[in-house]
Amino acid sequence: MIVTGCAAGGVTLYSYLLTNPNDAILIPSPYYSYLDHNLSVVAQNQVIRCLLHNQNTAINKGLHPRILLLINPNNPLGDVYDIEIFLSILNFAPEKCFHVIIDEIYDFSLNGLRVGVMYTSTSEICQMSSKLNFLLVPSRNVELMLDRQWIQTYIQLNRQRLIERYRQVKTTLEMISGCNNTFITSRIFYSNEPG
Repeated sequence: MIVTGCAAGGVTLYSYLLTNPNDAILIPSPYYSYLDHNLSVVAQNQVIRCLLHNQNTAINKGLHPRILLLINPNNPLGDVYDIEIFLSILNFAPEKCFHVIIDEIYDFSLNGLRVGVMYTSTSEICQMSSKLNFLLVPSRNVELMLDRQWIQTYIQLNRQRLIERYRQVKTTLEMISGCNNTFITSRIFYSNEPG
């Protein structure tokens, strides 16, 4: 496990360590377009917008796909990948000889908390990441993560506010356009279970 200064920095670090110049990084589209910059400037590779399980776009351009990056929940759509999709991808990737990076930055949604946690089962990647990680120092707000009571209160309040905003936006859109529930396809996942 490596603790970095932000998720984007961690993803950039992994792209540098796991690719060679002109290798391809596959990202299901649409996605937050600034990732193109984060992934390609340092490692000098190519970001390819694709559908899940589709590396043909990169191969047709003469590129070698090395990474599949998933952002969960998706930005900008908000779609949440289910466990079956993750398992399918994790089984598919070794056949095609590429790495899977799953960026779940939005699960906690605490602005200003500049921290990323990277997990890998490869000790060589951990060692190399540790040597370069001095550039990616976490913010001082990381100390909040030690206070479990504060975290539980924050999560409960954040869920409540998200549900309230969802209902406000849904009601407003229905009033403006006279639309029905099929127009709004967003799903809110929440649990009353602690942790």
